Amino acid sequence: MPDTPRPLSRNILFITPAAVVFLLFLAILAFISSSSGNTVKNIILGLYPLTSANIVTVSGVNGINIMVFFYAVFPVSVLISFLISLAARSAIRNLNAPGLKATMTICAISLFFSVLSVQTAQRVHQVSGEIRTFSGKTPEEKKTLLFGATYRFAELCLARLEGKHKALLITDLRPDISSLDHNTRANLSYHLFPIDIRNILSMENDCMLIFSRTKPDFDKDMIKQFPDIITFGEYYGIALKKRPGS
Repeated sequence: MPDTPRPLSRNILFITPAAVVFLLFLAILAFISSSSGNTVKNIILGLYPLTSANIVTVSGVNGINIMVFFYAVFPVSVLISFLISLAARSAIRNLNAPGLKATMTICAISLFFSVLSVQTAQRVHQVSGEIRTFSGKTPEEKKTLLFGATYRFAELCLARLEGKHKALLITDLRPDISSLDHNTRANLSYHLFPIDIRNILSMENDCMLIFSRTKPDFDKDMIKQFPDIITFGEYYGIALKKRPGS
């Protein structure tokens, strides 16, 4: 009478690829922890240092994206699991062990849930921190926390200038070089509305806005054109052709 497949051995072999993935995933976290000097908890919680609607950054180890280490688990786990399957087939007759395709599928699904669990832990940590930070705050306080000097400067400008205006912006922001400066300028333009700093309105500049981290460079023509300067800080302010109501 021919031997029949052994269900217990078969189930164990189908679980093996998942176990290999989880063990390798934990080994990768331990390796990153020892290489970076951080705990596994800090690595997971710091996986995405900057997360917003427009940009997501991923932490790295020695300049290498941390996700590279995670994805490297897949080919290694497939190879180890498939070799275990081949060894089991040769040792146990008529064993219905998973083939290469099934092994790859199990490893892919296991890796997906491994990465998902890490990402979910980081997201929960981030959201819980935001709830603690913004709970009980007014919309204005929330915007101040989110945008800082950009929002405060825009609010001060809008308090001085009512209605539509076209402004000449004097700034040391370099949106063509720095993505951070690009985002700051975009936020500034958004919060200043309806004051136009993007040269959209078909009208002459009727004011000048100074938003700079270093001493701005004015020429004599600018000072003559906008003689009345209202400062909000060392390098922040409004320059007007004439004061409103004068």
